[in-house]
Amino acid sequence: MSHSNANDRRKLTGKIAVVTGGRSGIGFATRTLFLDAAAASVGPQAVTVQGDVSDPTHLDRLYDRVRTQVGHVDIVFANAGPARQSLGG
Repeated sequence: MSHSNANDRRKLTGKIAVVTGGRSGIGFATRTLFLDAAAASVGPQAVTVQGDVSDPTHLDRLYDRVRTQVGHVDIVFANAGPARQSLGG
């Protein structure tokens, strides 16, 4: 790990992040980055909340879960959005 990468990861240490769309692609890579940064110092901890970010009740459930388990959020990475259905058959 380069010196600048180590410094960047240290900046994430102890931060509480919410990453939407963390099951695949960019969201998965971002989630992994945050977990790796946490593992370098205090140990990784992840909470998974399945839901639809286009549904306000699901967002309320996410907020309640985070507030109950960790109390606050430092970073939000809003990667997921509503899926579009194919117009083709």
